[in-house]
Amino acid sequence: MRQRVRINGVVVDKVLIQLVGIQKTQLTLGTLAHRPTLARGPILVLALALLAAMVMPSAGAQARDPLRDRQWHLDMVRAEEAWSANRGKGITVAVVDTGVDASHPDLAGRMVSGIDLVNPGTPPHDENGHGTLVAGIIGAVAGNGIGVYGAAPEVKLMSVRVLDAKGDGTSAKVAEGVRWAVDHGARVINLSLAEVPSIFSSLGAILGSELENAITYAAEKGAVVVAAAGNQGGSSTPYRQSLPALVVGASDQNDKVWAQSNRDSNTVFAPGVGIISTWKDHGYGEGNGTSFATPIVSAAAAILLTQGLNEEDTRNRITGTGKRITSEGRGRRLDMAAAAGFPGPPQSPRPTISSSPEPTSAPTPTATASPSPASSGQNPAGTPAPGPQASAGQSPGGDPEATLAPDAINTIRPVSEDDAIPVEPDGGIGDGAGPPDEPPGDDSPLPGLSRWLGLLVIAGLVWAFIRAARIR
Repeated sequence: MRQRVRINGVVVDKVLIQLVGIQKTQLTLGTLAHRPTLARGPILVLALALLAAMVMPSAGAQARDPLRDRQWHLDMVRAEEAWSANRGKGITVAVVDTGVDASHPDLAGRMVSGIDLVNPGTPPHDENGHGTLVAGIIGAVAGNGIGVYGAAPEVKLMSVRVLDAKGDGTSAKVAEGVRWAVDHGARVINLSLAEVPSIFSSLGAILGSELENAITYAAEKGAVVVAAAGNQGGSSTPYRQSLPALVVGASDQNDKVWAQSNRDSNTVFAPGVGIISTWKDHGYGEGNGTSFATPIVSAAAAILLTQGLNEEDTRNRITGTGKRITSEGRGRRLDMAAAAGFPGPPQSPRPTISSSPEPTSAPTPTATASPSPASSGQNPAGTPAPGPQASAGQSPGGDPEATLAPDAINTIRPVSEDDAIPVEPDGGIGDGAGPPDEPPGDDSPLPGLSRWLGLLVIAGLVWAFIRAARIR
């Protein structure tokens, strides 16, 4: 409220000021300097509040998880750029595997009801670790200040246990799991497992008509099936090329096809070496194999389904937008951002990065279950414990029933959140697990020119009111 009054022959404004916590008081400009506490106090409080708001980090700012900088695969496929479209919210991905550690803190809020087809009637808990590592690659919570990021961190995860604690299972059981997952709402089916060659099968053979029929059933219901190509270094995969599925091979940190990865003319590639993720008993692990390339593609499929693409278009978008890394067939490595509609050159890998050590001898034709190393936080150690020799039975229909195992060739070694990335003098990242070059984050308390300008403005206001208070 403003009034014109005359004081000592001078016309001035008479102001009615409302202050927080202070009764309405009538002041005149002519006497303002003699009542400095009413004028300066609230202004100084306001200035300090603005200063605090600028200095303190934003409450909504996302924390960077401790192991994120070692997840080089997210940078290679430009996962976080794809998140500009979405993060997979509303899509359920079924992990058809050894189970999942549903109580892992980095999977909190991500799990939906699943099933244990190995021990019916019990929760699908992971006694092996392989399924939990796969689940975290897909959908671990991002920005919660612990562990790792998932490639699609807002998906829902469904644990469908079809492999036992040693990693053994059959194609018939896997087929049952695929059908159950589809019937219970899964839109993406992740199969990070492979056939164990036997007297009834050879590399490139059909995994069994039951599983093939289940994959076709899933596609007809609108679910995207993503399957591992295998780790024998062969020129074929266990899946017929006509099957409606994405068959995934592994690439390394130098953006080359991993030597141990199977591949054919339809294979899509994704990083599969030195992949760090959640592991059993609330730990974290690092593994090599097409098992761990497959869930990255599953995450990409979830993001595209969220955008409204159907099953076939999702598969075509993934295979058609990647970066070509081999002259064989399609030979493209997944680019999540390009698939989600954000074209641009995929990040070039850092030349100094070396791949994780590979086995000194060629892998044997018989796949083995993933070993169970020491608990997370201990020094990496241990020798892979071989799984049982492959044996094949007969399915009720008379077809050979393939024996399946997790599709990982090397030991999954434990990783601690305290593990640091060793930086070499030339700036290269050692241990073969670092990301490509990226701009350093701004962790200072006052990042950006705008905040400095804001501080100068606040300082000027404070100085002006203090000076005005001294005028008599």
